[in-house]
Amino acid sequence: MDVKVYQKEEVYQPSGTAEVLTPDVIDIIPVTVEVLSTSDIRNNVWSLEKLKRIADVKVEDGKLIINSDKVRYENGNLYVTIMDTKVISCETVTDKELTKQQCAMATIFQRGLDPLDLEDGIQWSEVLLGETNVLQLMEQITQAVGKVSPHVSVEFSTVKTDSGAEVLSYAIKEVG
Repeated sequence: MDVKVYQKEEVYQPSGTAEVLTPDVIDIIPVTVEVLSTSDIRNNVWSLEKLKRIADVKVEDGKLIINSDKVRYENGNLYVTIMDTKVISCETVTDKELTKQQCAMATIFQRGLDPLDLEDGIQWSEVLLGETNVLQLMEQITQAVGKVSPHVSVEFSTVKTDSGAEVLSYAIKEVG
């Protein structure tokens, strides 16, 4: 589970200014543990519908048949064990991880998607259509990563597929 925090930000649009939600202000990663749940039991009574959520339940000839590793019969009592996930603390994404994520996202952003800056991004579609060559694509990927951080570089290589075709591959590496 990953929690994203958004913030309202005023941005300029062709028609004026507008408030938009800006994602990825901070990434919070909850640390969770499994704990025994008691919230489903009220006055020692369970409904058949609640029991069906955790067990294979059917009624045949007036008898209740339950098939589940979470339900057991012991000493004349029916015991149900349900686990909940409880958040015990949170971690935040480090600057190093965040920079690598931002660089990865910058390399896949398609050119022409930003209405205010149509020249921003990578010409992925144009390369696939043969309108732009691979060297231009490599240069655009390198520039996109350079805009995010000067401490990150892109290493290009070719990989042979099972069918024998060579395809371009790249890796984002931290420098220094």
